[in-house]
Amino acid sequence: MAYARKNLHICLAGNCQVETISAWLQLNLPSASIQTLPPYHLLTSDKEVEDWLHCCDSADLVLAMPVKTGYRNLAAMGSDHFKQRIGQRLHFFPNLHSDAFFPFFGYAKNQDGATLTHAQYPANPHGDYHDFLAMAIADSKIKWGRIQRFRLRLAANVQTSLIAENARSSISELRRRIVEMKSPLQYEQISLDCFCGYTFNHPSVKLLNLLYSSLWATILKGPPEEFRPLQYEPFASGTVLPTIDFVFKALHRIDPSLERATLSRPVESFASYEETLKKAMNVYAGDDSVVRMNRQHPKFKAAKTFLRFYRI
Repeated sequence: MAYARKNLHICLAGNCQVETISAWLQLNLPSASIQTLPPYHLLTSDKEVEDWLHCCDSADLVLAMPVKTGYRNLAAMGSDHFKQRIGQRLHFFPNLHSDAFFPFFGYAKNQDGATLTHAQYPANPHGDYHDFLAMAIADSKIKWGRIQRFRLRLAANVQTSLIAENARSSISELRRRIVEMKSPLQYEQISLDCFCGYTFNHPSVKLLNLLYSSLWATILKGPPEEFRPLQYEPFASGTVLPTIDFVFKALHRIDPSLERATLSRPVESFASYEETLKKAMNVYAGDDSVVRMNRQHPKFKAAKTFLRFYRI
């Protein structure tokens, strides 16, 4: 059905990307009333969720990212629960998450198995994100001089297939989730360069606007000529993870049309990445507790595989 253009009541739920979709809706539907659930990872009580669901009872439209049942041990959380409560007014939109340009960055675990935050580990130079390549190098006990002069550059030349396979897997997973949730976003519209965002879950405005245009056309039934895209990079002022030239070169093997000039931000040379890599490596070498808690982490294993050919 087509929704009224004025006085529309919309409820939103999702991760940190929910704030950007709210900004886009306010730009395109300035008279709409928008009520947003706090980002999923910041929720602390069932009351927050129940209050939002109460608002959904009178909403014309509800947009939400899928979320697993009982997320953060909250009984009110879960895609199935949302569907039972909201019905056909609920539409899911995908978490635009991709590891393609960030094969060795991820969230580390603490001793309780929860995400290790920057507040808990402030020495980490990447905030809540961790460079598992730095972690693997620290665990290898190889002196920095050898990494800097030879070994990491050699690994980048030899192990490009590992980076490329990670990208294929990440993109396939996003495709699966888009199809599963019946998102209006058509995966065929998306090219590899769309995934060069600011982190693996902070996409560029190019990818965000692809999603928003699909929502505008298929759910809001808005006239194509009236669609107004976001004109700024909403995640540019937060944490920015480095996209390194040896990763770019590996991805270029998947998509030869991939060009540096088409990406949302510049590709960093290995030399520019070295400083933060060394800093992170020294942090993990000085306190190996994080390494010990994350030996089974897929990103740590991938980083060790990346380095394995010279018997680390």
